[in-house]
Amino acid sequence: MPRPLEDLFHNKYFILLIDLLLVYIFWKLFIRFTRKALEKSKRDNVLIGFVVSAETVLAVFLAIMLAVSVALDTKIVRILGAAGAGVAVLAIILKDAAANVMGGISVLASKKVNLGDRISVANGQVGYVTKIDLMFTTIKGTDSKLVLIPNAKIMSEGFVNYTWEDKRRIECVLHVLDGQDIDAVRQILIETAKKEELVLKSPEPSVAVIGIEKGNAVLELRAWCSAKQDYELEERLYEKSYKALHGEGIEVL
Repeated sequence: MPRPLEDLFHNKYFILLIDLLLVYIFWKLFIRFTRKALEKSKRDNVLIGFVVSAETVLAVFLAIMLAVSVALDTKIVRILGAAGAGVAVLAIILKDAAANVMGGISVLASKKVNLGDRISVANGQVGYVTKIDLMFTTIKGTDSKLVLIPNAKIMSEGFVNYTWEDKRRIECVLHVLDGQDIDAVRQILIETAKKEELVLKSPEPSVAVIGIEKGNAVLELRAWCSAKQDYELEERLYEKSYKALHGEGIEVL
């Protein structure tokens, strides 16, 4: 006499479906538990996101192992044993991926980058950090473009974190044509900077002559501001400095 229900419970694909469902449920519960635990311990969002990514990779790996064990009709322990023999080969093939994972761990361990920080990397890309996961760090530029940077590249080539300190000095370089009164130019630039609301009162703005190019003096206006307002202040100072000098009949390049 046919026993469809009993046959169903002995069907390996049905068992696989149940196993995958259990993996999914435990994965969701584990992520929720981990996230709450890290939030209670006041860990930053970067670490939370990284741990969740690692747990997701582990869950996917376990699901694949279950599927392979059912397809080959063998125990998962044997599959893991066979997989262990191929780790060395995979490490060579996936060395770049492994380097990115280690780079991500190094980024987190150094605690030099947090979400919202404005950084630049060796190739000149500048943006605000929106995500750090196992493989990549994502930054968002001022044009709203998202750029994925391999973690290994960040650690090997270095980066600049403009928001690591609370305040930052802005340098605006101006080329003043030969024959102009340098002292007058210096005074105009300092007064322009002092009138700008984003400029901090201490340290006070200053101007230095940093070189001579083709007979023209190269001046650098230096002003301090909040690290999160550096980009905006730089644009403002260039525009207002040019207008102030032009209004006094002083020509700049």
